[in-house]
Amino acid sequence: MGAGGLTLDCPITRKRMMGAKLLLIETRLALSSLLRKQRSDAALSQEGLAEKIHSSQSRIAKAEKGDPSITYDFLFRALLGAGTTNQQIGETIARTDAKI
Repeated sequence: MGAGGLTLDCPITRKRMMGAKLLLIETRLALSSLLRKQRSDAALSQEGLAEKIHSSQSRIAKAEKGDPSITYDFLFRALLGAGTTNQQIGETIARTDAKI
């Protein structure tokens, strides 16, 4: 039995877990979209951003597509390298949370 008497067989627990997974997916996609926009607005190519943050063009492309192999740490590094502010990142995450 889990916390509060809920088990993984419990429909409420499964629904909460699915909601959390959905939130992570939606957040990743929203941040990936923000990265594409910010990079474009900054007139940076994928290669240019990759150089700026000491990475590769292919990793930037994966980040912009929302590839789950890209960590949130890398996504934040790329966003900041593209000139995104902490406030813009926070607002994007907050909007995602409000949607779900």
